[in-house]
Amino acid sequence: MEEGSGKGLTFHRKDESGQILGTATYCGEELGSSSIKLVPSNVTVTLEHIPRRLLFFAPKASFTFDGKTYSWKGLHNVFEEKTIRLVSISTNGFK
Repeated sequence: MEEGSGKGLTFHRKDESGQILGTATYCGEELGSSSIKLVPSNVTVTLEHIPRRLLFFAPKASFTFDGKTYSWKGLHNVFEEKTIRLVSISTNGFK
């Protein structure tokens, strides 16, 4: 992942010399939205950022894809909001 000028990111396979997987324009604020464009499929996903409501709750980010809304619980689990169904578990973070 490389950070461009302003608020842009480029995601590469393996390292900066690898294939570009996507680009992002991110919101640095607590409330707003960030867009991620997946290059191979030409799909854009928009993340909506919601600030924390109480001190002990983390801020929330969610996204809608194919008519379904998803959000994170913690750093690693992604849930479909209507069904509260776990759809993804990440065991490793960004390096």
